Amino acid sequence: MEKLICAIVKNYRKMMDYWMTETKWGFKRAAIALMTPFIIGAIMMKFNETIAVKVGLLSMVIFGLLWFFMYLDSGTKFVHFISRGKYDNPRQLLQNMTHLSYIYGIIISINVEYIIFFIVCVIEIILEREVDFPNIEILFCIIFFAFSFFYFAFHLYINPKKIEISYIKQRLQLYTVLGTSVSFILLLINENGGIKIFITGILLDYLWINYFITDKENKIKRKKFNRCDFLIAS
Repeated sequence: MEKLICAIVKNYRKMMDYWMTETKWGFKRAAIALMTPFIIGAIMMKFNETIAVKVGLLSMVIFGLLWFFMYLDSGTKFVHFISRGKYDNPRQLLQNMTHLSYIYGIIISINVEYIIFFIVCVIEIILEREVDFPNIEILFCIIFFAFSFFYFAFHLYINPKKIEISYIKQRLQLYTVLGTSVSFILLLINENGGIKIFITGILLDYLWINYFITDKENKIKRKKFNRCDFLIAS
């Protein structure tokens, strides 16, 4: 799992460097990708308006994808405000394991959900047909579960600040206790709706994260034992 997470982060950084690199014309590759469909659409307007509009709409899809992948490095006043001027963009905030950064992840999950919904709607207009799409509640759950997993995995395997595993484990245990408490309350009031499903899902997510934390601890212990055996043998 550690190799997979590291590979995902490495490839993401490579992709970001590629799209944010300036070309010889002075434009970033991301800007060129965004403008090209607009220009092609404007040229085609003289020949076929329907196709021209669809090509123009393609730029909206590209915009959504670029926003999705580049959001972490985009400067936002909201991040600056909620962190009281300590951080300037989401990446800086999320690199610190705090309650604020985790709550902000919930906000990101909602934003990502609507940007995906926007992209799907534009694609439906372009294709002139409906696209199979999960309901909003299920989509949010999937996005938030993915965020939670990668949030803890990042701090466990990659975070350059090298947070102690015991701290990560303690934070996970706190969220697990809170989730279990909410689940118990829902059980008492006989709530069987989407909230209960969400809480159950996030608790399952936390169990998987706890498994990888324990696996990481065991690997560290094995390395220490092997080092001690080597010193004794020497």
